Amino acid sequence: MGATVSSARKQAAKLLPDDDVVVLEIGGNDMLGDTTPAGFERGLDKLLADVVRPGRTVLMLELPLPPTFNRFGMIQRRLAAKYGVALVPKRVLMDVLARSDATLDSIHLSQAGHERLADAVWKIVAPAFHTATEEHK
Repeated sequence: MGATVSSARKQAAKLLPDDDVVVLEIGGNDMLGDTTPAGFERGLDKLLADVVRPGRTVLMLELPLPPTFNRFGMIQRRLAAKYGVALVPKRVLMDVLARSDATLDSIHLSQAGHERLADAVWKIVAPAFHTATEEHK
């Protein structure tokens, strides 16, 4: 709770070189806190530069955008394209958040919410992993 793109860089520094899949669910606290769009852009750019590596798959959950926060979404989409990061559509997270036991406080995921989100993301990315596995046989 409370993580921002800046604090996520500290977590990203702990990634091992052979960590080949990274899922980023970040930006909500920046958007709803006191981070400016320009600050968010700088921080997310640095975070993605830290995380993206050849041979590593990086997925980022698209931000569910409240009214007047579209700039954060535009920044996220542009930087995802710049770094080749796959964006998981915001509807996936919104579907998870809509479940009664999915959150601790209506925003932060509970264990059940994390499990549902992992299942939903896996349904999206599994075909790519199966295709890659078949190509290497």
